[in-house]
Amino acid sequence: VLSRRIASGGMGTVYLARAVGPGGFDLPVAIKVIHPHLARRQDLVNMFLDEARITARIRHPNVCSVLDFGETDGTWYLAMEYLLGETLATVMGTLTPDPASLDDPRYRAIAIRILADACEGLHAAHELVGPDGRPMNVVHRDVSPHNLLVTYDGAVKVLDFGIALAKDRVHQTTTGGLKGKYAYMPPE
Repeated sequence: VLSRRIASGGMGTVYLARAVGPGGFDLPVAIKVIHPHLARRQDLVNMFLDEARITARIRHPNVCSVLDFGETDGTWYLAMEYLLGETLATVMGTLTPDPASLDDPRYRAIAIRILADACEGLHAAHELVGPDGRPMNVVHRDVSPHNLLVTYDGAVKVLDFGIALAKDRVHQTTTGGLKGKYAYMPPE
C-alpha cells in the first residue's frame, strides 16, 4: 500500500509503502518506480532490471537491501528496505560547520566512519560473484553524497546501483557514453 512520495530523481520516484499481511504483519518498505514516460523505453527498463539483479545479490549491512522486483500494469517497481535517515548530501548541507570546527577530532572521526562504512558496502559489491561463482566485476559508477544514506541510528548505506557496471548486464553502455555525475566518476 503506497503511502507517500519520499524522493524523486531523473529516472524514477521512491515512495514509502507498507507491506501488509496476515496476523497484523506490517512492514514499511521503499518502492522505487520508473517514471511512466521512461518506462516505454526498453533500454531504461533494462537498466532498472540490471539494478534489481545486481543489488539483490549484494548482502551487506552497508548496502540497501532489495526485497522484491516486478511489473504491475506497465509500472516497473523495485521494493527495498525502508531506511530512516538522510543522504550524506543533506547531512553535509545541514552541518556547514565553520572552518575551525573541521579541526575537531570528533568531526573527523564521524567523517572517517561514514567513509569507511561506505567503502565496506562498495567492497561487498566489488567482491560479488554470480550464480556461476565467477566475479561480476561490479563498479557502482555514481558514489556521490546523494547515494550514501546515513540512518538516524548511525548506519551508512550505499544506494542506487542503477548505472553500475557489471558482468552480464542486460543494458550495455555505449562506448563513449557518459553515466553518472562527472565529479564522482570512478576511474574504471
